[in-house]
Amino acid sequence: MKNSIIGIIAGGIVFLIGASLHDHFDATVLGNLLAFSGIGIASIFILSLTYRFVSQAKHQALKDKIQKYIGNKSHARTKKKTENELLRYRELYDKEILTKEEFEAKVSELKDKIL
Repeated sequence: MKNSIIGIIAGGIVFLIGASLHDHFDATVLGNLLAFSGIGIASIFILSLTYRFVSQAKHQALKDKIQKYIGNKSHARTKKKTENELLRYRELYDKEILTKEEFEAKVSELKDKIL
């Protein structure tokens, strides 16, 4: 950022030198060349600085979208996995492999995961 500001200032100085040569010293061609070069230099650095700020904002927005997407998918996957585990524990309870206390403990543990 510091380099961009220096570049903008340098472009402004080159422009002022060119404008002075053109207006006060009757060096029209050289003055025009320097003035337009100064404008070009400053413009390039202004665009560079603008691009940097815009790309950082877009990067952050994209990063936020990705995090939100991953978070939603992860939560949905965890919820589906937990529901399947509940069904599996229910089957084990129905087959009398798990006691009522073990089943209720597992149900409570899994509900804590999805809620």
